[in-house]
Amino acid sequence: MLNLRLVEPQLIVDITGLAELKQVEHRGDELVLGACVTHADIEDGRIPDVTHGAMRDVAGNIAYRAVRNRGTVGGSLSHADPSADWVSALSALDAKLTLRSLAGPRTVTMQDFIVGALESALRAGEIVESIHVPAMPASAHWAMSRLAARQASSRTRSARS
Repeated sequence: MLNLRLVEPQLIVDITGLAELKQVEHRGDELVLGACVTHADIEDGRIPDVTHGAMRDVAGNIAYRAVRNRGTVGGSLSHADPSADWVSALSALDAKLTLRSLAGPRTVTMQDFIVGALESALRAGEIVESIHVPAMPASAHWAMSRLAARQASSRTRSARS
Protein backbone atom coordinates (compact mmCIF):
# COMPACT_ATOMS: atom_id res chain seq x y z
CA MET A 1 0.00 0.00 0.00
CA LEU A 2 2.98 2.30 0.58
CA ASN A 3 4.31 1.41 -2.86
CA LEU A 4 0.99 2.39 -4.42
CA ARG A 5 0.81 5.50 -2.21
CA LEU A 6 -2.54 4.39 -0.81
CA VAL A 7 -1.52 5.01 2.81
CA GLU A 8 0.55 7.70 4.48
CA PRO A 9 1.45 6.49 7.99
CA GLN A 10 2.77 9.02 10.48
CA LEU A 11 5.50 6.62 11.63
CA ILE A 12 7.26 3.73 9.94
CA VAL A 13 9.58 1.46 11.92
CA ASP A 14 12.02 -0.58 9.84
CA ILE A 15 12.64 -3.93 11.57
CA THR A 16 14.56 -5.50 8.67
CA GLY A 17 17.85 -4.77 10.42
CA LEU A 18 17.04 -7.19 13.26
CA ALA A 19 19.22 -10.24 12.63
CA GLU A 20 16.91 -12.45 14.72
CA LEU A 21 14.10 -11.86 12.22
CA LYS A 22 16.28 -12.85 9.26
CA GLN A 23 17.31 -16.25 10.59
CA VAL A 24 16.44 -19.44 8.76
CA GLU A 25 16.61 -22.81 10.46
CA HIS A 26 15.83 -26.33 9.33
CA ARG A 27 14.25 -27.75 12.50
CA GLY A 28 13.21 -31.39 12.28
CA ASP A 29 10.57 -31.73 9.57
CA GLU A 30 10.00 -28.00 9.14
CA LEU A 31 11.70 -24.88 7.90
CA VAL A 32 11.55 -21.90 10.24
CA LEU A 33 11.82 -18.56 8.45
CA GLY A 34 12.37 -15.30 10.26
CA ALA A 35 9.69 -12.76 9.37
CA CYS A 36 12.22 -10.52 7.60
CA VAL A 37 13.32 -13.13 5.06
CA THR A 38 12.75 -11.46 1.70
CA HIS A 39 10.95 -12.85 -1.30
CA ALA A 40 14.28 -12.58 -3.18
CA ASP A 41 16.03 -14.69 -0.51
CA ILE A 42 13.59 -17.49 -1.31
CA GLU A 43 13.50 -16.92 -5.07
CA ASP A 44 17.31 -16.95 -5.31
CA GLY A 45 17.64 -20.17 -3.30
CA ARG A 46 19.48 -18.60 -0.34
CA ILE A 47 17.32 -20.63 2.03
CA PRO A 48 16.82 -24.41 2.19
CA ASP A 49 13.90 -25.68 0.12
CA VAL A 50 11.55 -28.07 1.93
CA THR A 51 8.77 -27.64 -0.64
CA HIS A 52 10.43 -29.06 -3.77
CA GLY A 53 10.46 -25.62 -5.42
CA ALA A 54 6.95 -24.47 -4.51
CA MET A 55 8.06 -21.58 -2.30
CA ARG A 56 10.74 -20.56 -4.77
CA ASP A 57 8.15 -20.44 -7.55
CA VAL A 58 5.74 -18.39 -5.43
CA ALA A 59 8.48 -15.92 -4.49
CA GLY A 60 9.62 -15.53 -8.09
CA ASN A 61 6.14 -14.52 -9.21
CA ILE A 62 5.58 -11.76 -6.65
CA ALA A 63 5.30 -8.29 -8.20
CA TYR A 64 8.66 -7.20 -9.65
CA ARG A 65 12.29 -7.54 -8.55
CA ALA A 66 12.47 -4.32 -6.51
CA VAL A 67 9.51 -5.50 -4.41
CA ARG A 68 11.02 -8.97 -4.04
CA ASN A 69 14.35 -7.46 -2.90
CA ARG A 70 12.76 -5.46 -0.07
CA GLY A 71 9.46 -7.21 0.61
CA THR A 72 9.39 -9.78 3.39
CA VAL A 73 7.31 -12.86 3.99
CA GLY A 74 6.29 -11.62 7.44
CA GLY A 75 5.34 -8.21 6.06
CA SER A 76 3.23 -9.77 3.35
CA LEU A 77 1.41 -11.97 5.86
CA SER A 78 0.92 -9.09 8.32
CA HIS A 79 -0.82 -7.10 5.59
CA ALA A 80 -3.27 -10.02 5.11
CA ASP A 81 -4.13 -9.12 1.54
CA PRO A 82 -6.32 -11.98 0.26
CA SER A 83 -4.72 -11.65 -3.18
CA ALA A 84 -1.19 -11.99 -1.77
CA ASP A 85 0.65 -15.08 -2.91
CA TRP A 86 2.03 -16.04 0.51
CA VAL A 87 -1.41 -16.03 2.13
CA SER A 88 -2.73 -18.76 -0.14
CA ALA A 89 0.54 -20.67 -0.61
CA LEU A 90 1.40 -20.91 3.09
CA SER A 91 -2.19 -21.85 3.91
CA ALA A 92 -1.97 -24.68 1.39
CA LEU A 93 1.36 -25.75 2.90
CA ASP A 94 -0.19 -25.87 6.43
CA ALA A 95 2.27 -23.30 7.74
CA LYS A 96 2.14 -21.94 11.29
CA LEU A 97 3.25 -18.55 12.56
CA THR A 98 4.95 -17.52 15.74
CA LEU A 99 3.69 -14.10 16.83
CA ARG A 100 5.51 -12.14 19.53
CA SER A 101 4.65 -9.28 21.87
CA LEU A 102 5.95 -8.15 25.23
CA ALA A 103 3.67 -10.83 26.72
CA GLY A 104 5.69 -13.50 24.88
CA PRO A 105 5.21 -15.73 21.84
CA ARG A 106 2.10 -17.50 20.62
CA THR A 107 1.63 -19.86 17.69
CA VAL A 108 -1.26 -19.74 15.21
CA THR A 109 -2.03 -21.65 12.03
CA MET A 110 -2.30 -19.75 8.76
CA GLN A 111 -6.00 -20.62 8.67
CA ASP A 112 -6.50 -18.91 12.05
CA PHE A 113 -4.17 -16.00 11.26
CA ILE A 114 -6.11 -14.58 8.32
CA VAL A 115 -9.36 -13.27 9.77
CA GLY A 116 -10.64 -11.40 6.70
CA ALA A 117 -9.58 -9.19 3.83
CA LEU A 118 -6.66 -7.08 5.09
CA GLU A 119 -7.37 -8.34 8.62
CA SER A 120 -5.17 -10.70 10.60
CA ALA A 121 -5.15 -12.14 14.11
CA LEU A 122 -2.29 -9.83 15.13
CA ARG A 123 -3.00 -8.13 18.43
CA ALA A 124 -1.90 -4.64 19.41
CA GLY A 125 1.85 -4.61 20.03
CA GLU A 126 2.39 -7.96 18.31
CA ILE A 127 4.50 -8.83 15.26
CA VAL A 128 5.05 -11.89 13.11
CA GLU A 129 8.30 -13.38 14.40
CA SER A 130 8.64 -16.53 12.28
CA ILE A 131 6.93 -18.76 9.78
CA HIS A 132 7.05 -22.56 10.20
CA VAL A 133 6.74 -24.44 6.91
CA PRO A 134 6.36 -28.23 7.09
CA ALA A 135 8.61 -30.20 4.76
CA MET A 136 6.77 -31.79 1.85
CA PRO A 137 7.31 -35.54 1.51
CA ALA A 138 9.39 -36.66 -1.47
CA SER A 139 6.25 -38.12 -3.05
CA ALA A 140 4.37 -34.79 -2.92
CA HIS A 141 3.67 -32.77 -6.05
CA TRP A 142 2.46 -29.22 -6.41
CA ALA A 143 1.22 -26.78 -9.02
CA MET A 144 0.45 -23.10 -8.94
CA SER A 145 -1.99 -21.26 -11.14
CA ARG A 146 -2.76 -17.57 -11.02
CA LEU A 147 -6.07 -16.23 -12.25
CA ALA A 148 -6.52 -12.52 -12.77
CA ALA A 149 -9.41 -10.73 -14.36
CA ARG A 150 -7.87 -7.92 -16.33
CA GLN A 151 -9.66 -5.37 -18.38
CA ALA A 152 -8.38 -5.02 -21.93
CA SER A 153 -6.65 -1.72 -22.61
CA SER A 154 -8.31 0.79 -24.93
CA ARG A 155 -5.69 -0.05 -27.59
CA THR A 156 -6.61 -3.75 -27.40
CA ARG A 157 -10.34 -3.00 -27.45
CA SER A 158 -10.06 -0.71 -30.49
CA ALA A 159 -7.93 -3.27 -32.34
CA ARG A 160 -10.67 -5.87 -31.79
CA SER A 161 -13.46 -3.57 -32.99
